[in-house]
Amino acid sequence: MKKIEKVNLIILVALLSLGVLLVRPSQVEASGIRISPSPIFEVENFFPGQTVTSTVIIKNEAGKDYEKISLRGERISPTSTYDLAEVIHLTIKKENQIVTTTLAHLFENTLELPDSNLPDGKTTQFEFIAQLDQNAGNEYQGKKVEFYLVFTFEGREVESYAVLGWGGQYSAIGLMIYEETLKVTTSTETSFTITWMTNFPATSYVIYAKEGEPHNLDLTDNTGTPPKYGYARTTLEYDIIPKVIYHSVTITGLEPGTTYYFRAVSRGSLAISQEYSFTTLGKKVEIGLLKEKKGVTPKREVLGEETTSPTEEIVPPPSEILPPEEQIIPPPLEKQAPFTYPGFASLLLASLVEIGRTPWKLILVIFCLITLIILALIKRKKKEKPT
Repeated sequence: MKKIEKVNLIILVALLSLGVLLVRPSQVEASGIRISPSPIFEVENFFPGQTVTSTVIIKNEAGKDYEKISLRGERISPTSTYDLAEVIHLTIKKENQIVTTTLAHLFENTLELPDSNLPDGKTTQFEFIAQLDQNAGNEYQGKKVEFYLVFTFEGREVESYAVLGWGGQYSAIGLMIYEETLKVTTSTETSFTITWMTNFPATSYVIYAKEGEPHNLDLTDNTGTPPKYGYARTTLEYDIIPKVIYHSVTITGLEPGTTYYFRAVSRGSLAISQEYSFTTLGKKVEIGLLKEKKGVTPKREVLGEETTSPTEEIVPPPSEILPPEEQIIPPPLEKQAPFTYPGFASLLLASLVEIGRTPWKLILVIFCLITLIILALIKRKKKEKPT
């Protein structure tokens, strides 16, 4: 009897442990986008002037709408002295709309695909044409280039998927920022710190803009280092080597009492958070002229120098004069809640939820629990029997 109890307990613990391992910070998976074929191009030998064509079909089964699709290249093979990517021209067609680039340019820049609005449940297709420059010389003989084509889908969320461009098998990257983990953890009058998590190791930086500055997301905007993607400002990019899952970036040099709009950015493929806003602590400095009163020359600032009349007293506006007992004392700064992680109880609950998503695991857990209860009842009855 004891052996049966031990077996049931081992199975139960194993299932719960499996559930814990499968738990993610969010149950949303980076899936639902189908891209074919894979690889995009298949060719053994590429001659100058030769053209290779592939029809790329993208199906949206993600349960969300995407407004645009962007494309960039990610090199796999190392760069050589004569880079084959510089002489491979890439043309992308959809009906009568055409965009062209070189593969080398695509490694450094993002290209928006034509007419790429893709609602949920819909399918779109593009014609990809690769051509080796007909003037490519003998120095390119024996060279090769292997790369991913990374498709980024922009809607309420931004998600990226990579398809092997030249040889090999399909690989879905699907880097995601978990929106529920994004927090402002500390703040001052001139700075604040943002933390977030991703599902895979990636870099960390923040694009942001002060109120009144541009902050419209544009994945084709590659200005700035790292790219600002349509925002007025960017921080440096951190965690390049090694990449991380837990991200923290502090923005400094801000103005007190001012609202800023920002998005967290992580690159492994590419993931960009939704837009958030935050107002720095302190009173906003208003720039303007004091009202002039008869017999008073107001204080003025001109290129950083103070100029006043030498014989006249400077009097601040009545609204700024307070009797001593009414002086304003600024309230103490509120302590920000530290970044916390779910405790054991939350993790166990999430584990049970994960197990409940798979019918056979749920049935096995229920069976083990029922068996343990029956064995406990039998044991109790045996103890109650008179000897």
